[in-house]
Amino acid sequence: VQRSKLRSHAITYNAAISACEKCGQWQQALGLLAAMPSKELLPNAITYHSAIAACGRAEQWQRALSLLARLHSARVRTDAITYNAGISACTKGDAWRKALDFLGSMQSSTVLPNITSYNISIGACARGEGWLQATTLLAAMQCLDLQPDEVAYNAAIIACEFGEKVAAGLRRELICQKIPSSTMRPSLQSLREGIVAAAPSTHV
Repeated sequence: VQRSKLRSHAITYNAAISACEKCGQWQQALGLLAAMPSKELLPNAITYHSAIAACGRAEQWQRALSLLARLHSARVRTDAITYNAGISACTKGDAWRKALDFLGSMQSSTVLPNITSYNISIGACARGEGWLQATTLLAAMQCLDLQPDEVAYNAAIIACEFGEKVAAGLRRELICQKIPSSTMRPSLQSLREGIVAAAPSTHV
């Protein structure tokens, strides 16, 4: 009976932390997480995911990183969804290199990155003007048999807009050759951004 009651309380805490995440109340989410041990409740992957997502919404990427470290030290089994929340937190906090660190830590663990992991990471590169990293990630997806979707191509194209003049060849290759017309029809937004990215740079 006691075990069932504790499980019920844990579900209640998880629901409350999730609600805090949706409302952007990251301090309250972390407060609830911190209070769980005193109630003899063990946070699980769902708990940490909601707390990390709450930090991400508030652009508190440092706290998201800290939570992921705590998750590992507690040996809580995690999945791509939790890692993706961490990558997203870094993206919203303009810490795009940290987002790539998150992705790299996934590759060195037993959690395999999925299409969403790469989409968020490429988007982070676009925000940080990391065109070379974005195109590298796009190629890595194909090597891992993860078919890039429109989100990935759009983000990579945007990242390439910020490339130096020497990147013109890479940008043209991305626009003209990498998008598989047989499996995907780029949106008008993709085409517009592609034309801008492929145009010769006027910067010295």
